[in-house]
Amino acid sequence: MPNIFVSFIRIKRIQGKEYAYLVENHWQNNSSRQKVKDYLGKVIKFEKNQISYQIDTTKQIKDYILELVKKELISHGFKEDKEIFTNQEISIKLDDLSFKKGSKEIVLLLNEGFLCKKTVDDLINFKIMPEENEQNVAIRLAKTILESGLKTSHEEFVSLYEKIIPQKKQEKFEIYY
Repeated sequence: MPNIFVSFIRIKRIQGKEYAYLVENHWQNNSSRQKVKDYLGKVIKFEKNQISYQIDTTKQIKDYILELVKKELISHGFKEDKEIFTNQEISIKLDDLSFKKGSKEIVLLLNEGFLCKKTVDDLINFKIMPEENEQNVAIRLAKTILESGLKTSHEEFVSLYEKIIPQKKQEKFEIYY
């Protein structure tokens, strides 16, 4: 049986505060071992506001994803000033994907996922695996978006999917998201 590695974000509560860690599950010989791979930062939660934000669908993949992040930050009360988003003591710079409270790295708990440097980076660097069919790509992309704490409309998801899968390679199937 081959080794199987599964990574995920785990929240640990220490003295009443929550911190995020990247944990890797390692399966071998019908047993699992967990190893903390990285400390991601303190977890901070924000409530969502109802806003209207139009995404520019003509942008390339990275810029489109950053637009989705901007939309989410604005909908959670962040204010933008020259590509830096702030809310109270928290600042987020999209040029280097830094998520900080003061000088310390943080993780935003948004919607059903965690918005931080790692999850945005995972989305920006999303790659199609060899021999992966388009339906599995769509499922994996939806999971990556969800894990990053982003909420996308059906149209936004399809637009991102179409940027990742070249039009000429698309098979005919419906995307349910």
